[in-house]
Amino acid sequence: MEDYEYTEILKKLGYQDWAMKIVREVGANWKDWTKDTNILDCARQKLGEKIHQLSSS
Repeated sequence: MEDYEYTEILKKLGYQDWAMKIVREVGANWKDWTKDTNILDCARQKLGEKIHQLSSS
């Protein structure tokens, strides 16, 4: 799954604002974003856990 797909799924579930908050922790825009793999992995983890939590409800 591509990173942007996590955001699209959360958008469809009504959590766009929450997802975008996490995305902004990674980068301000498509040009300026972190290369720190720990930050990227943490963001992916948060997004994935939220999708799992919402899907399990």
